[in-house]
Amino acid sequence: MRTGKRRVGMVLVAAVLGVGVGACGSDSKSGSSSAGGGNGTGGDAAASVAQFEAAAKKAMEPTAEWIGPTEGPKAVGGKRIMFLSCSFAADGCKRPADAAKAAGKALGWDVNVVDGKFDQRVWNQAIQQAVDQKVDGIILDAIAVEAVSGAVERARKAGIPVGSFDGFNEQSDTGVVYDIRSDYRAQGRSLANYAAWKGGGKATAYLLNAPEFKVCVEQIVGAQEAFEECPTCEIVKKDDFTGAEGPTRVPQLISSALAQHPNITTIIAPYDAALLNAVPNLPESEKVTVGAYNGIKAWLQLIRDGKVAATSAEAKEWGTYAAFDNLNRVFAGQEPIEQKLPIRLITKENIDEIPEGQAWTGDVDYASHFAEIWSDSAA
Repeated sequence: MRTGKRRVGMVLVAAVLGVGVGACGSDSKSGSSSAGGGNGTGGDAAASVAQFEAAAKKAMEPTAEWIGPTEGPKAVGGKRIMFLSCSFAADGCKRPADAAKAAGKALGWDVNVVDGKFDQRVWNQAIQQAVDQKVDGIILDAIAVEAVSGAVERARKAGIPVGSFDGFNEQSDTGVVYDIRSDYRAQGRSLANYAAWKGGGKATAYLLNAPEFKVCVEQIVGAQEAFEECPTCEIVKKDDFTGAEGPTRVPQLISSALAQHPNITTIIAPYDAALLNAVPNLPESEKVTVGAYNGIKAWLQLIRDGKVAATSAEAKEWGTYAAFDNLNRVFAGQEPIEQKLPIRLITKENIDEIPEGQAWTGDVDYASHFAEIWSDSAA
């Protein structure tokens, strides 16, 4: 593996919202580390670039058809639900929170959506309060069950089912009854493949992580796997930050990293909202390719404006409806199912395929499909 000495003219900033552990963090107490990547093998450079290009273009393809459930119980109406968002401050959490109200209305449920404020104390208090209020069900969005284990266990002992979306949580008798998730590792790979393709088979990467969130573990692992398959790619630095400090801390970290490693061509960070403030801090002389794992409106507009080039998007609203569908199955006395969610790499090459002024929601009318399942006619 070589470290490219010349600037390839591209900085890739990739953002993902998830829930995490230290496996995706740094190797030092300061939250900063250096790490090598690449597999150290040779090989034909043109063939390698073609492989990265093919992988990226595959990830750019739209969802051709409905991949969600086609049958299930009709809506079990009259339920009271608490939907706990990790924070309204990040669009990746706010979008599911907004979709929760719509999904609840379609099911005939009374849904209380709570802003978790990126604060574990708020998360725990909200769950405890929901148990005291004797709600019928709880759904966690982008929250690691380890951060709220006592409160969740109390809910389960009270007979309240607790579901999870974007938490990468494992089902257990004292934890969540199901977890709705995307292929996070594939998201990480798609952005790394895109960076290597656009860099002519080269990438010098800087990885940012919010280790309080688990989903980033899979996404970062996916990116690392792709970089390791690139003989001329290298990871030169890693840094950590928390969700609460992201908007102010991330721009500082990026500026410091670029000063320390001026040959950095790729920056991958754990979620998009934190990076919005960081984009202006990147050198004006560089071409900035910004990718956000959530596919929010702000990033898509930046792609349209030619200021950034990529986002690895997750169908957030679809995932929220899937979480409600599984909770409805539990209320109907059925087992939750494995829900399939689409992801898509959106770039300057395919941005015109996405409706302007909207976030990416999966290319398919997910709401109508779930509404059909929940209606009397689908019973």
